[in-house]
Amino acid sequence: MPRVIVIGAGAAGSMAAIFAARGGAETVLLEGSVDGGRKILISGGGRCNILPMVVDESRYVTDSSPNVMRKMLRAWPVLEQRAFFEDDLGIPLAEEHESNKLFPVSNKARDVRDGLLHAAKSAGVRVLHDHRVVSFAQVAKGWDVTLANGESLHCDRLVVASGGLSVPATGSDGAGLAMLERLGYELHPRYAALTPITAAPSDYTELSGLSLTVTITAKSGRACTRRGIQRFVDGTVDAVARCRLGGAVKATGRAHRERRRSRRVAGPVGCCADCGCGS
Repeated sequence: MPRVIVIGAGAAGSMAAIFAARGGAETVLLEGSVDGGRKILISGGGRCNILPMVVDESRYVTDSSPNVMRKMLRAWPVLEQRAFFEDDLGIPLAEEHESNKLFPVSNKARDVRDGLLHAAKSAGVRVLHDHRVVSFAQVAKGWDVTLANGESLHCDRLVVASGGLSVPATGSDGAGLAMLERLGYELHPRYAALTPITAAPSDYTELSGLSLTVTITAKSGRACTRRGIQRFVDGTVDAVARCRLGGAVKATGRAHRERRRSRRVAGPVGCCADCGCGS
């Protein structure tokens, strides 16, 4: 029986562990925090927008291969994903047409996090909380993984799902990316996928504290328009606007990308402009 180690018990890591175990592998899920899935808990304002109702590929951006990204999006149709959550995990979903998203009927992100971890354990995954990974290296037969407590584990296959750089308090502190880079893997520059849109001087100061339905268009480079509920905070366009227009802002030209890279703004390698997950 092959042995698989998954680093990170967030949404991606939990899913990887579930399917590795169901595929017949002896699977260990390592999580540095005492509970795991902390970004799930804060996603969607604590409600967890699990899936889009309909997948719009134009809302996804990446500095990696667009073709690979499209293949990933099409590999598991959204209707099959919905069935996984509802039928397999037992988490009924509700459609929110205003945002085009699916939320758990309970409106509790904790139900999603707990459901994923329960499914992993039910599949036979050994879930180890408070087990922070400090290094891993490929050896003649598989991988050696070293923990902060000095323990060393071995596996045939290794899945690194330790998150990006967005919310260090949840465990997404970039440690996994740094380990991969030290091993010689090529990493694309990181940039902020979810960030307020600011203007100086601001035309929106008098709107601070209000939430309105507005339409925003990014005209530099490839024009793109997003419509939805936006919140104005101290003259910035925050909340849904930063998420829905994130892909458009990312695609406003090479010069804009280079400015972001030179600032070394923390953020994920690629992100859905509708995700709202804070990942």
